[in-house]
Amino acid sequence: MSFTRRHFVLAGAGLGLAATVGAGSIAQARTTTRLATASQYDDAEAYFYANGSATPTSLNESGGKLAWGQSHVLASYLTMYHRFGDPKYLRLLVRNADSIFATRDSERGVTDYRGLSLPGWRCKDPYTAASAIFLNENQQRCLEIRLAWRDGIGARITIAHDSADTFSIHVDHPRLADQLFSNLSLDPASPDYVVQRILQAAPTPAGVTVVDRRTNTADLTLPRTGNWGLKPTYYVMAVNTGMITFAIADFCATVAGTPSLQTEFGTKAAEYLPLVEDAVAIHDADWREDTTAGTGWYVAERGAPIFMDGSELPHNQYLALGLTQTHLWRATGDPVYQQRVTKMLRNFHGDLVSNGSGGLVWPYWWSQGNFGHGYTKADDVSDYVPEHPAVATIEDISHAVIDVWAAVLGRQQGWVFTDTDLTALARTFVDRVAISAADSPDGMPTTAQRVDGTSASGSIGASNATSGNWAVLTPWDQRVHRHLDALFTARDFEVTNGYTLNSIATLAATA
Repeated sequence: MSFTRRHFVLAGAGLGLAATVGAGSIAQARTTTRLATASQYDDAEAYFYANGSATPTSLNESGGKLAWGQSHVLASYLTMYHRFGDPKYLRLLVRNADSIFATRDSERGVTDYRGLSLPGWRCKDPYTAASAIFLNENQQRCLEIRLAWRDGIGARITIAHDSADTFSIHVDHPRLADQLFSNLSLDPASPDYVVQRILQAAPTPAGVTVVDRRTNTADLTLPRTGNWGLKPTYYVMAVNTGMITFAIADFCATVAGTPSLQTEFGTKAAEYLPLVEDAVAIHDADWREDTTAGTGWYVAERGAPIFMDGSELPHNQYLALGLTQTHLWRATGDPVYQQRVTKMLRNFHGDLVSNGSGGLVWPYWWSQGNFGHGYTKADDVSDYVPEHPAVATIEDISHAVIDVWAAVLGRQQGWVFTDTDLTALARTFVDRVAISAADSPDGMPTTAQRVDGTSASGSIGASNATSGNWAVLTPWDQRVHRHLDALFTARDFEVTNGYTLNSIATLAATA
């Protein structure tokens, strides 16, 4: 592996990293692959810290920089420590974690959509709904117009008067189809009452809903005419909390279980542990379980400014909190964490289906949840998306990394997942996700977009930079590492994303 100021590629030999590989595999690796090393990771980490897209002082608000950038950086530190035992990686985590905890909403004095200042990290675009309250011609609050789908803050709302007592709303969205609602009324008794007319039209391309914000619904003064943009809303997403905290929780558990680390890191671990627990507790009210099936999951509370309000989170999103709680159980021994994670793993395991060749396939959304079977307005599920058809999208390999991490942790703790399951997940990668150089559009090893081996048009290789994280399955099938090593050797990645750095760490740790 060589590392220039701009880019990272694999080169050279890393024989010391092959200690966990069988002797026959080592001999083969020396002639067929070039292994990542700890020093090469160190070069990549230094470059990322200076040039990366998500610094530890970043806010999580726009684009989820902490959740989808720094989380992987923190994870890479623990990956490297667990493999190589060098406490310098824990020092790097402390350096970053101090800054990350300083950006919590409660520390900054900022609030979520309810006005609550929580010990977590709020987000907005492109994940949350965009909205604005529109005044009537007397400058009084009239209607709140909301767009549930992504990029809503780039939309424009035009209000025009169609007659003396009716008006229209035109939604001009930058990415989705425009929509016009004409001859609307403010009279709740009218068949054209704006709230009901737009509710009846659901689901709309941009996820439009309207809330009547008048203090006196008998006041039929029309909303002002004009063209306006929308503002983002703030929400603390469970998946963000899990992603930001899981490596820090791992740090706390690791220090607690390693006497030699107590002198240097014991104080910090003791400081961080309640902070992580406080962050996880934000979502306690959103926990759901089926006591008969022994399964559990998280939901997005109804009324939260997000398109899935009132519904179950996708597998990767609730499992992100499962990662954190696995490490909290290691750190505290609190049985609540073990029970929750076990139920989450059982819920995910129940959605795994054989792909017919020894591997597995599963959906992005839980098949038994609202998005899995679809819902109508009559089901009264959601405020922001009143109706939604069933979604059977197969999990993509980028989000599936979280699922795989959860399964590996479950196996390590003896919870739900077995070696047979992990072997099948590894086979999923080898047989369906991995695409050899001979079969690749550009003649270099690459990956499919989804876990069933399919890819949308032009999306083959879209997740190559994060695919190295699948190398965590190497103990169950050495071919996972061989393909990923060949992929990273052949391709030139600039290490500006946290997931690329964590891919390098995982390759180094499993070489």
